[in-house]
Amino acid sequence: MRFLTTLTGLVLLIATSFSSLKAQPIDVNFNTTLRSRYVASTGFDFEDVPVMQNSVILSKKGFYGLFWFNTNLDKKKLTEIDYFFGYSKSIGDYVLDASYGLFDLRKRGRNDLDYNFHEIWFSITRPGDLTLKFLNVQSVNGDGLENGNGGYFDFSADWQNIVAGNIQYNNGYYLDNPGFSFANLGIGYPIKFKNVKLKPEIRYQKRFKKEFVEGIEARLSVNF
Repeated sequence: MRFLTTLTGLVLLIATSFSSLKAQPIDVNFNTTLRSRYVASTGFDFEDVPVMQNSVILSKKGFYGLFWFNTNLDKKKLTEIDYFFGYSKSIGDYVLDASYGLFDLRKRGRNDLDYNFHEIWFSITRPGDLTLKFLNVQSVNGDGLENGNGGYFDFSADWQNIVAGNIQYNNGYYLDNPGFSFANLGIGYPIKFKNVKLKPEIRYQKRFKKEFVEGIEARLSVNF
């Protein structure tokens, strides 16, 4: 009941806000990322084979919808679809963002995960040459899994879109024991060609708990 009430309220808020902004143009952004393996933003190893991840973002006056797709290239199979609906606003030197995410896992990975997760995301970002970001994620519905109503905190820094790192604190997010779970460090080089942005990147993840993966991942992202 709590999930239905929250989701209904969010849908009504977004629908009402967009209807009042019909005169404004909608911005559209596309992204395609090739990855040597799918290590989730939560540090868990979702797929240990190459994947392709595509997304489209529609935004208007701070309100946005994001649709994200993960394809297992080994099986040539769509294994996850995510939906985000949120609002972002600049206040002084900071950017505040709140969103509701729905994650549709489709028999993915070695364990054939087939679940639907629902989460609330809130972040505060201070853009600049060194961009700092604090993210808090709270699970609303873990589809009946143990510890499916936990959350996590993520602290990240990005220097000129070249060197980026983050460390995450797991607060009972599908785990029994809270604590720091992993840290990431990535090095990439952004390349711009007309309206297309490319970025090859290498990332290394160091785990602090055995439930998380440790190792190197290669990425190539394209934005247009």
